[in-house]
Amino acid sequence: MNITSNVLAVALALICILSAIGDFTKNPRVIETTRRLGIPDNRVNILGGLKVAGGAGVVIGFWIRGLGILSGVCLVLYFVCAVASHSRVGDKIKESVPAAFLLGLALLYTLTTIAR
Repeated sequence: MNITSNVLAVALALICILSAIGDFTKNPRVIETTRRLGIPDNRVNILGGLKVAGGAGVVIGFWIRGLGILSGVCLVLYFVCAVASHSRVGDKIKESVPAAFLLGLALLYTLTTIAR
């Protein structure tokens, strides 16, 4: 499980940080999505900050396992909220897949980190 957990950690951290860059740079696709979800433009940086914090916590989890687990749980909750937000506005599967994929990735990372 250690190798699996490490690979998932790297993937999750990279995706979260790259996604946060889109939030911080106000990428038009990100802004379009957040507006559709009813998130005010001035809150997008907060979402990016949460993703950076989660990704950083996952990386620090290589050395401090408890922080990695906590970060994984927080990212699971974040992406549960993201999937619920897409569902609430009636998004089609195409629009919900990225959030659902990241939810699954965060969940797998958390479970494999707990198991090691």
